[in-house]
Amino acid sequence: MNFRELKFIQPAVVYGWQIHESPYSHTAHWDGDILMPVKVGPIAESLIERGYLTRVSPHRIYATPKARALKCRAPGCIGGMTHDDLGREVGECDACYKGITLKEEV
Repeated sequence: MNFRELKFIQPAVVYGWQIHESPYSHTAHWDGDILMPVKVGPIAESLIERGYLTRVSPHRIYATPKARALKCRAPGCIGGMTHDDLGREVGECDACYKGITLKEEV
């Protein structure tokens, strides 16, 4: 996966968001929130072809288990930032990029 694809799929993997496409407008949104638009274009279609995203209905796109396997499972890592026992941010996680590992864990 290249950097643009990692950046595109990050909300679906880390937060579990889905892409909602409106049949009445040309804009798609993360979890249906109009403040978070997303473009469903060549990058999304490439991720669908390779099995990281799946189109469940004509208007919804979800992350597959293959994509969810990319989520960082390092202790204390939340969205790419490490946290201590009290929940304070300590720094960036060394094992991932913004909550996504670069290889699938088996």
